[in-house]
Amino acid sequence: MKFIIKLLSLIIIFFTAFNLFAAKDNLAVLDFNSNGVPSFFGKAVSDVITTELKKYNDLTIIERSQIDRILKEKNMSIKSAEDVNNSILIGEMLSADILLLGSISKLGEKYSINAKFIDIKTGSVIVADSETCYVMDDIDKASKVLAVKLLNKLTGKEYNLPNRDYKKNVENSNFEVAFDYRRGMIYKLPIPTVSMPTVFGDPVYTKTFFKNVEYDEFNFGIGYYFNRVFGVIASVNYFNSQDVRSPHPDAYAENEITSERIDIYYVDDKNIKFNFRGSGVKLGGSLNKHIGRATFFLNLSLSYSYFLLDEISIGKFHLRDWVDGYHVYDQLYDISFTENVSVLNAEFNPGIKINFNDIFGIKFSVGYSHLLYGHYMSKLKIKQLTTDSSGIVPEYANIDSKVNIDDFKKDAPVNVFLQVGVFCKL
Repeated sequence: MKFIIKLLSLIIIFFTAFNLFAAKDNLAVLDFNSNGVPSFFGKAVSDVITTELKKYNDLTIIERSQIDRILKEKNMSIKSAEDVNNSILIGEMLSADILLLGSISKLGEKYSINAKFIDIKTGSVIVADSETCYVMDDIDKASKVLAVKLLNKLTGKEYNLPNRDYKKNVENSNFEVAFDYRRGMIYKLPIPTVSMPTVFGDPVYTKTFFKNVEYDEFNFGIGYYFNRVFGVIASVNYFNSQDVRSPHPDAYAENEITSERIDIYYVDDKNIKFNFRGSGVKLGGSLNKHIGRATFFLNLSLSYSYFLLDEISIGKFHLRDWVDGYHVYDQLYDISFTENVSVLNAEFNPGIKINFNDIFGIKFSVGYSHLLYGHYMSKLKIKQLTTDSSGIVPEYANIDSKVNIDDFKKDAPVNVFLQVGVFCKL
């Protein structure tokens, strides 16, 4: 008799333990809501969480095919399941004990995944939690972390969380470096020509005509952004103009001032070729508007540039003098330009950036630059190449002081440009 009682006791204990071990709550996972992201994000997140929960064998996960079948039979859609009451009704139809509902949302610069376990019988929330990441590539990882966090809260266990080494929020990183190429046109750039004296002893004059000059510019810059709207930018640049030709109407001119004195003026080439090159720095502010992976920007900056123009011979002034038929003076002067000019411009530069991913992208812009201070080609140089034994003609002894230069700043040149570049967020 005692043996039978003991045997029955062991059987009862065994089945009780077995039931406790085998009894697992049925869990139905519905598609998460998508807010501010494409609709398929919600289904993707719920699938990742379902797969992660299955690894731990603490819950009986109702297969997705069963959920789809019930929805089809009851003529219900996933969208109708967004209502909590409808969701609980679906859970009851699936004989579920627990329902998992949630959402994924894009909030400013981050992705937020929220989820909660709901008791089907009472309709109350059992546990709830959330997880945040900053880039799209980390949504999968954040979903797995959230699944384990919820399971730990539900079961009281302490499973190790998956790796949470999320990427930095580079979409709105504080620092950005960029390399840009600019193709520009300076309208009405003053170009010098030289006029010869019409009367012996008169000074040499420089005249100006206006020409449209194309140029290439390369910029390397860095920006610091205080937030998604405002930042400051700084850059260095190198530029080089296309060849500029200065026309001279007369390749050769000879003026007989008196029967005994002749002035001859000629130039080396009817079209004298110039080439500008230089470097500079820029400092300004940037206003930005983010729309998806596109960023519309407006840069306002001050640009300081230093122009270099090699000394170029643009003509020669030849003075010959005879007295009583004898050659007395034979002097040759070279006329050349040399240039070192400082220029301060204000730039207006709107454009768009396109992000290939969370780090790299390209940008396109147009711009306008207005001269605030400076002048172009303002230095003329005249040097005496040869003199005879008689010395310098008195009228030209101080020839450097007889050079007059037009004011080039009366009409400030207009600079417009197109710009393309690449950028990298740090």
